[in-house]
Amino acid sequence: MNLFNVLATVLPLVTQIPPLPTVLQAATQASIFALVYGSPEIDQIMTLMLVSNHDHGDGPPRPEQGGQRITPEWLNSLISRDCLWRFR
Repeated sequence: MNLFNVLATVLPLVTQIPPLPTVLQAATQASIFALVYGSPEIDQIMTLMLVSNHDHGDGPPRPEQGGQRITPEWLNSLISRDCLWRFR
């Protein structure tokens, strides 16, 4: 068998586009979107998504500041279990 025969055999496999999986085909996608957007819960979901995307300030989101001031006395008052929980 020479190289030409091997390439001629493999060429159809390389040049053809494989079919899409069923879930990615247009008809399946259309039926999924019809089910999703036809449901009454979609309004609630869209409202939650819009509220969560709303910018509540300048810059990136940051956690609230506060809590316990770390002092040597406070660290010495912690038991091993609390240390593992707070500084894991």
